[in-house]
Amino acid sequence: MTTDDIAKEARVSKATIYKHFKNKTEIFDRVIHEEADSLLSSIREAVNAEEKAAEKLRAHLLIRLGRASEFVNFYRVTQESCGDYLPHLAQVRADFLREEQKAVAGILYRGVQSGELQIEDTDKAAYVMVLALASFEYQWSLDEGRFTLPVLADTMLNMIVNGIGRKPQ
Repeated sequence: MTTDDIAKEARVSKATIYKHFKNKTEIFDRVIHEEADSLLSSIREAVNAEEKAAEKLRAHLLIRLGRASEFVNFYRVTQESCGDYLPHLAQVRADFLREEQKAVAGILYRGVQSGELQIEDTDKAAYVMVLALASFEYQWSLDEGRFTLPVLADTMLNMIVNGIGRKPQ
């Protein structure tokens, strides 16, 4: 995508673009950061509206997965110039995942404190959960018709909260 393409899409002149941004990289940087901040804000708002740990985790999953498709569109646009932006995208993503992990660890810690959850290491569990979620978000957004978001979130939440082990006989 060229600066001309960006100006055309934004319905402004190329000169207007350059009044606000030095170059295309700065434009992408702003978009990436604003999307990441918006997603984290939406997650926090949804999580804070819930009382119990499982409900907070479900709210997190629904927002995180529900908004994943917004990022897929952005990544499709930047695929042609991926080599130029990949290092920067990777850093922004790593920062986002670190913030998300802190939020999930907080939910898990409060769940342990209230007796709702039993987890030995909430930081490690949060790390695993966020990595697992990140690893399938892109594919899920492409296969949206296979499972509805609430069904997927409830299945994942059930596995997280109840485990997948056999029930004692």
